[in-house]
Amino acid sequence: MFFIAYVTTGVSVCANEQQRMAQEVLTTLKEHPDAWTRVDTILEYSQSQQTKYYALQILENVIKTRWKVLPRPQCEGLHLAIFLSVFWFINSLVQ
Repeated sequence: MFFIAYVTTGVSVCANEQQRMAQEVLTTLKEHPDAWTRVDTILEYSQSQQTKYYALQILENVIKTRWKVLPRPQCEGLHLAIFLSVFWFINSLVQ
């Protein structure tokens, strides 16, 4: 997870060539078929808003491109993970 935080930070603060390389790494990771299975961990443990935003982009990508082909148990698990993430986020705002 620290690797993703490092790379997401690199996209916004590095020089042009490093920024391009960081973006390529993030794109490759986002396109990995199992990337979405790590989103909950990233959202829970990352301190970086950029990294959390990236995790949400992964989630958006899987919903837009693979939702209809994912097995129903995975869709239900993804639905539950989204619900719990929203629940804990709202809960953290209330406290």
